Amino acid sequence: MKYEDYIAQIKNLDEEHKKNIKELSTKYAIENNPYKKGDIITDRNFTIKISDIHMTGFYMKKPSCVYSGPRLKKDLTPFKGGSWENIYQTNIIKSNP
Repeated sequence: MKYEDYIAQIKNLDEEHKKNIKELSTKYAIENNPYKKGDIITDRNFTIKISDIHMTGFYMKKPSCVYSGPRLKKDLTPFKGGSWENIYQTNIIKSNP
């Protein structure tokens, strides 16, 4: 084995390891997600109706989700123009399932 082959194999193993960690983190975040599509959530800035959920990153070493959906008014009707917002799981202050 040449040194270049060794380096290439190390790189492949490292990429595979990172991919496995990302898959596991996504699985954890989704399985421990307390909200579902259709729920209404609020952070300090917006209220949205959840249309999409995906893993965004880590908070306090735990994988967490980000929720996307149309921005809602105080009466829970959508804003005109279809404003779309994201709310991070760690920023949710209120939910209305």
